[in-house]
Amino acid sequence: MSEFNRQPESSSEKGSVLILILLIISVLTVSVMESMHLMQVDRLSSRIFQSSFRTQSMAKSGTAVAKFLLFQDKKKDGEKDKGADHLGEAWGQFPKHREIATPTLDTGEFNGTIRDEQGKFPINYLIDQDGEYRKSYKQILLRLLQRKPFALQETEARKIVQAIKDWIDKDNAPTGEFGAEKNYYMSRKNKGTCKNAPITALSELRLIKYISRELYQGKKEKPGLKDLLTVHSNGKININTAGKHLLAAMVKSTVNKETARKFAKNMLEYRKQKTHYDFLSESDWYRNRMAGYNDIQLPSKIVTTKSDYFALRINGSIGEYSSSRYTVLKREKDDKKIGFKTLITEVR
Repeated sequence: MSEFNRQPESSSEKGSVLILILLIISVLTVSVMESMHLMQVDRLSSRIFQSSFRTQSMAKSGTAVAKFLLFQDKKKDGEKDKGADHLGEAWGQFPKHREIATPTLDTGEFNGTIRDEQGKFPINYLIDQDGEYRKSYKQILLRLLQRKPFALQETEARKIVQAIKDWIDKDNAPTGEFGAEKNYYMSRKNKGTCKNAPITALSELRLIKYISRELYQGKKEKPGLKDLLTVHSNGKININTAGKHLLAAMVKSTVNKETARKFAKNMLEYRKQKTHYDFLSESDWYRNRMAGYNDIQLPSKIVTTKSDYFALRINGSIGEYSSSRYTVLKREKDDKKIGFKTLITEVR
């Protein structure tokens, strides 16, 4: 057919072709943009993964340094035959210590804290193996609850102590008039049961009757039970690392609250002085070395000046990225070597 006989294209056909071309271009544009977006996501994911790995490595390195400081501390104590664990030592100054030289890292840093768990109240020692109160521990816990920072009424403090005892002891018989066992926990809206075993994580306290979020967590500048209690202990309380609230609670009730408070404050001041470090290995330094308090006697079977349980909270950071590593260690020493048993490790 000659070109003179070809039918001219209609405007509708031309429009259809144009629309088809535009659709193809749109699909291609979306595909290209989606591909670019996926590439950006992949690059970002790769960068985040790389940074996470590096910050975790940084936190792990910081943990290794902290363990070395605790190792060296125990080694030195063994060489001196008499030693004490106190906050003036290198581990207590971490990461600002002079025990070992750590390189300055251009790509990141680690920091954190080493906390002595034996400077806290050992909650599982509230009762003995037969489920009966250990009198000294019970009295300390009652005073801790009734004095600052909690300042609870005596009845409220007794309620909490009885409920904690029932949570830990093996039987299902409520303690006193305020105890709480299986029947109580089963009757609550969020049904549960009474553990009837030692507390393995302090967060369990939030499950126990009478213990509120504020009491556990603390408020603003006031510490909570989570800051003053521990489940990692041999039952001894190190008076060189314990805080003022616990030290005041260790003073017998025959001493008035204000005197106990001042006594605890003066203990903190005394043990800060470098000239006093050599005396901190004495279990009664607060009586023999501190003026004005030779009539105060802390419970000798509970007091210690050495520690074996430590909590390490180390952060590793690179730019805007960071990771944390929480480790609880038990430091062990036999006749031949010093070692560590890891009780908890959490990486975030």
